[in-house]
Amino acid sequence: MAAWLIFAAGTALLLGSLWVLGTNAQEAHRAELLVLSARAARDAESEEQRNAQTRASDPQTRQRVKEEERLRQMTGLRWFEVLDVLENAAHQTRSGVTLLSLAPEASERGEVQLRLEALAASAPLMLRYVRALQSDPRVSHAELTMHEPDESLGRNVLRFQIELRSNAPSILKAD
Repeated sequence: MAAWLIFAAGTALLLGSLWVLGTNAQEAHRAELLVLSARAARDAESEEQRNAQTRASDPQTRQRVKEEERLRQMTGLRWFEVLDVLENAAHQTRSGVTLLSLAPEASERGEVQLRLEALAASAPLMLRYVRALQSDPRVSHAELTMHEPDESLGRNVLRFQIELRSNAPSILKAD
């Protein structure tokens, strides 16, 4: 009987030791995961900083920033954003619209407005282009101010003008 008690006590001690060892192993694994996660976050941040430094030292990026600043000072427009808005509208209409001219003008309320002249292969394409501009959140106002057929370029071709305005400081307002 005493042998059975010693055997049971030894088994209980062995099982308790295994449980403690398993718990410690789980905590060690969690700690290792936390260290690896922190190291990955630090490495990602370092990589992001290196990429930012590379972009800042990239001659093309610096040149583009200088050109944009020069254009902004001359006209009060953020031209790269203006061109992005126009390009997005062209992609939405799957082209069919050719931009002929862009002209900034001062409005009565002191905002900057942009008048653009373009050609469209058809009236539906022209209207889709205007709607695409109107749906852009950076543009508060896009109005078709003139349209007429241009028979010299084709039977359905239309020459049209649009007036763009923005109340937000995003694209059409001087800094």
